[in-house]
Amino acid sequence: MSPLTTPPSSPSPSPASSAPLPASASAGSAAAPPPISDSTATSPSSSNVQASGSPAQPSDIPGASRVTRSQKQFPKVKVQFPHQTRSTAGNVASGSTGTRKATASMPKPDGENGRPNRGGYALKQVLGWEEKDYKAAQKLVRKLVDTNLAGRVHLPFTSQPREKLDIVRTKMLEQFPALGSYRGQWATDDFIKSALKYRQTRVKKNRLIVQAAQGQAVAGLQQGSL
Repeated sequence: MSPLTTPPSSPSPSPASSAPLPASASAGSAAAPPPISDSTATSPSSSNVQASGSPAQPSDIPGASRVTRSQKQFPKVKVQFPHQTRSTAGNVASGSTGTRKATASMPKPDGENGRPNRGGYALKQVLGWEEKDYKAAQKLVRKLVDTNLAGRVHLPFTSQPREKLDIVRTKMLEQFPALGSYRGQWATDDFIKSALKYRQTRVKKNRLIVQAAQGQAVAGLQQGSL
């Protein structure tokens, strides 16, 4: 009789190997995330630059503060400087600025105009104007005197009508605003007095010329009658 042979016994599964795997472990092993390459790991700002060709906005840069539409903008401040006017000393003659009047603060010097060596003064020297401005003022005042004081130029300044003198003063001040700097309009009156004296001298000179011509004519007639 042959001996009995016993079939080989299969190893029993260990508890660790027979236990089912957790769901998370099985899922992770089934679908692993793809590796991140250097070519695809780009920041949002660089992708924006490559896509649109424009620089990234502050809102696209990580860490930058974002301004929402609800936030109000700061109000714009408009700075306006005060209007600056030019000094009358730098613009003695100006018809466009004739309405501007300077503050009358310069008193009249002692004495009378035209007598610098006899206790008076010279108006041109006291004013300190440029030659062209002084000549222009002389030309204008003579024209105004001939127009407004016609037929009375032989009379002195104190005998002229006040309303006529005021017209001449106003016209002079309109064209030469610097005259408003002299207290009591003494500089303007000196211009008027000088114009009257100039016309009186011309009238006297013309009278002498006429008298001389008449004298020569009379003398010629007398010689012809002899």
